[in-house]
Amino acid sequence: MEEESSWVPIEGRVTSGVERGKNFLSLRKYREQFKEKMDISPYEGTLNVKLRGENLKIFQKLKEKEGVLIEGFEKNGKRYGKVNAFYAELGGIDCAVIIPEFSRYEETMEVISEKHLREELGLHDEDLVQVLVKVEG
Repeated sequence: MEEESSWVPIEGRVTSGVERGKNFLSLRKYREQFKEKMDISPYEGTLNVKLRGENLKIFQKLKEKEGVLIEGFEKNGKRYGKVNAFYAELGGIDCAVIIPEFSRYEETMEVISEKHLREELGLHDEDLVQVLVKVEG
């Protein structure tokens, strides 16, 4: 029997990050896995969405779910952690919510896409967005 999936809305406000997503998404081993496992060739950067209240609680529960596993690896003696990824949609654009094993963010959800989401959707810091996240089971 196939597991049911549902689309869970998570709302938050666009916020600037620390530009680390760009570095990680430029790494070949991550890029190859996103392409192979999710058919996404991600733009080198993440859209950061600051969460509060009920939306933060929903995101915390999402962290406990199993998504698409992007394996970690070692490069030049540095360890890059695994990433749990979920198919998502924002403003009609296919994307993915990523939850890195090693993240500095507690209240921020990171979204990747093949498109530069800020430019494509005309987003600015503090804009309210709703991300629909596909959750299995």
